[in-house]
Formats: sequence, structure tokens, C-alpha cells
Amino acid sequence: MVKKINQVPFWITIFVSLVIFYVSGFVFPPATGTGTPGIETILYHMSMFFFLAIFSFLSLPQLAKNKKIFAVLSPILLAYAGLDELHQSFVPGRVTAMGDFLIDCIGMAFAVLVYLVYLQIKKFRLSKQ
Repeated sequence: MVKKINQVPFWITIFVSLVIFYVSGFVFPPATGTGTPGIETILYHMSMFFFLAIFSFLSLPQLAKNKKIFAVLSPILLAYAGLDELHQSFVPGRVTAMGDFLIDCIGMAFAVLVYLVYLQIKKFRLSKQ
């Protein structure tokens, strides 16, 4: 069972998840052109899911010690990305897009890499003391 939660990253995680849900309810003007997502869409999806993942990892430091954090949080984060796309299908003028889901996953994967580097740096600093 989770015994300790870092409060600040936890509340940032909640805030980011609420922002994602809120923005998913926006109706945007119809896209023109190729139908591929624009750079703004790509940056939004990658950054929001990067922040969601990184602050989720920082919320539960005791799971990071043996890297259980990825086994616990990855399915939850993937489910949230899928539910975000499902939510959009109920918003008039919005559609569910597998490309958006994949971009979300890229943002989360980048967060995993950054977090693994963070853990290695932390481990290195502790070994030097």
C-alpha cells in the first residue's frame, strides 16, 4: 500500500489531469489541410502528458526505489490517455484520434526517460556522500 505521497507533486498531478479533462471539452474550428495534427496539438498533447507522468512519478517516491512505480502508474496513465480520447468523442465537433493517443504516449515515454535519468543522478549523488 502507498504510505507516503509527496503533496506538491500530487496536487500538481491532480491539476494537470483536470486541465487535460477541461481542454478535452473545448470545441475547435474544423481543421483544414491534411488532417494531421498541427504542431500546437502535438506540443499540447506531449507536454501535458509529460507533466502528468513526471509529477505522478514524483508523487510516489517510495515506489521509485525499486522501479515499481512504472508498473503501477503506466497502466493508469495509459488508461487516462485513452479515456481522454473517449471523452472527446462525446464533445460535438471533436473526434477520437489514435494519433493523439500515440502522441500522449510519446510524452509519457519521454517523462519515463527523464525520470530514470533523475533517479540515476540521485543515486550517484547519494553514493558520493
